[in-house]
Amino acid sequence: MLALAEACIDPGTTRSGSDKAGYWGRKIPGADQLVGTSNANGLGIGKVELEEVNPHLRRGRAENHLGKTTPSSPDRDSNLDIPVLSSRAQHNKRPAVADNYHCIWYGQCNTDTSTGHSQNCLYDGPAKPLDKIGKVILQKWCPHLLPSTGDEPVSTCCDTKQLQNLDTSITMAAGFIQRCPACMRNLARHLCDMTCSPSQSRFINVTEVEKSKEGKEFVNALELYVTDTYISGTYNSCKQVSVPSTGQLALDLMCGDWGASRCSPMKWFTFMGDAHNNPYTPFQITYVPTNTPVAEFIPLDPVITPCNESVSANLPACSCLDCEVSCPVPPPEPAPAAPFIVLGIDGVEVIMVILFVVGTILFLLVVFCWPSGKNAIAEDREIQV
Repeated sequence: MLALAEACIDPGTTRSGSDKAGYWGRKIPGADQLVGTSNANGLGIGKVELEEVNPHLRRGRAENHLGKTTPSSPDRDSNLDIPVLSSRAQHNKRPAVADNYHCIWYGQCNTDTSTGHSQNCLYDGPAKPLDKIGKVILQKWCPHLLPSTGDEPVSTCCDTKQLQNLDTSITMAAGFIQRCPACMRNLARHLCDMTCSPSQSRFINVTEVEKSKEGKEFVNALELYVTDTYISGTYNSCKQVSVPSTGQLALDLMCGDWGASRCSPMKWFTFMGDAHNNPYTPFQITYVPTNTPVAEFIPLDPVITPCNESVSANLPACSCLDCEVSCPVPPPEPAPAAPFIVLGIDGVEVIMVILFVVGTILFLLVVFCWPSGKNAIAEDREIQV
């Protein structure tokens, strides 16, 4: 009966939108405002707009068999009006959050039959050692998670199979944005941290857990706390990257229905995590942009490389075509010559006045001092007589 009741409820109604309780019973005050606000954080997407991006985030209402929409309760099935275990009641059986940060998953224990996506097993223990094959993939995309010396053992919250899936996902994205190494590296950083960081519980809140046919629990939805600075910086490094084979910008293909012209930092990240509208997302990822801690969660803040800077000695800065600030700046125009000044007056005007005065004087001298033609003839006749 309990399974039937759960099957009749829309998955989004098992937890009220205002009660952001994590899988271990942690209620995050103000999380709704963080997810929905935008004008305050400058990301260009408001609460109403976010609901348009993710319609499945509208929680707290369910439709019964008669077609009547009624408010749902976390503790009762809105269709059959029988008690069900609320998320908090179910979560109380989980151990309390440890003082030290830990993993939120490890390994894969379910495959979604409708999409073919693998889903990660719930796990709240410490990171586990990674084998050599996993280290190779980690070095390829996530070198910041490796120790400074390559001989040291590496412990992560992901196994090699998870890293192979991560490699496939990032390689697919690289087909659109690899022309700009900074964009590629910036985007990969948070995917690496979300998948493998040994301190996942510092910035990830698991919000939905399901059981596989074998009875193993797997993560089906989570909240990822990440800084506005990182979201905006990654978007700015990628927004002008082009895909020559299609004649479009990369965000025309990676920002859903908005395309590059109407995309914004939060719209892009929301679409990346939207399991309902993005067929490449294996589970729901709700990005929570915040530059300050929320309850015990400290937002992820990966290092951002501007698109006009090189990622490493082997990866140059993005080209002018993909990054406007990489375009060469024309030399500045030479400073105008100092004005010609004579006694504090424009020198050209002084010269013109002098020429005018001299010319006038010469003209008057010619007129008054040079004898006219008639006077000269008369004088000649007098001399002859």
